[in-house]
Amino acid sequence: MQALLTHGQLKEGESVLINGSSGGVGHFAVQIAKAYGAKVTAVCSSKNINFVKALGADQVVAYDKESIHHHDGHYNLIINTHGNLSYKDYKRMGQRGVIVGFTTMGHMTSLLLQGRISKFPLAQFTAEANTADLETLAFLIRDRKIRVHLEKTYSYKEIPEAISYIEAMRTRGKVAMVWESVAGTEEVDAGRNITYS
Repeated sequence: MQALLTHGQLKEGESVLINGSSGGVGHFAVQIAKAYGAKVTAVCSSKNINFVKALGADQVVAYDKESIHHHDGHYNLIINTHGNLSYKDYKRMGQRGVIVGFTTMGHMTSLLLQGRISKFPLAQFTAEANTADLETLAFLIRDRKIRVHLEKTYSYKEIPEAISYIEAMRTRGKVAMVWESVAGTEEVDAGRNITYS
C-alpha cells in the first residue's frame, strides 16, 4: 500500500506494472491497486497467470515467455517487488517507479544514482507499519477487496527451511510460521485462501 499510494502517488485510472505480482508483497499490490481504481499489468511466471488474474490483474506478462527487459508497454507507475529491473527498464516503461526492498546494495545504489542524475522519479523504501495504514488495510480486508493467499505453513522448528523456501523467490502468496498449537483453533492448510468476514 505504501509503495502504491505513499511513494508511487497512484491515482484512480492510472496504469501500473507490478513486477513480482504473485509473491507475498506482489499479490497484495495487485489487489490494492485494483481497489484504488488502477489498471494493473502483472508480471509473473506462466504457472501463475490464472492466480494473478483471479486477484484482479487486467493484463499479465509471463516473464518466461516474454522478457520484461524487452517489454514495450508504457505505464504511469512501475512497482518492482522482485528487484531485477534495470534503470533502463524503469525509464523505458514508466513515468515513475518504486523499488520495494532491494536485492543487492550495489544494484540498488546504481538504480538510485542513475535516477538522480536523470531526475527520473524512482523511490526505494522499506515498509513501516503505522496505525492509519493498518486500519485502511483492515477495511479493505473487511470489504473483501483484499484476500490473503497462504501457500505454505511451517512449524517454528523449521525456520531455516522456511527462509530457504522464501529466498528461492517462487512463493505464490504468503508463507506463514506456526509458533504453537492453540486449543480450539482450526489449523490452516497450505494453499488455503483466507478471507475475513
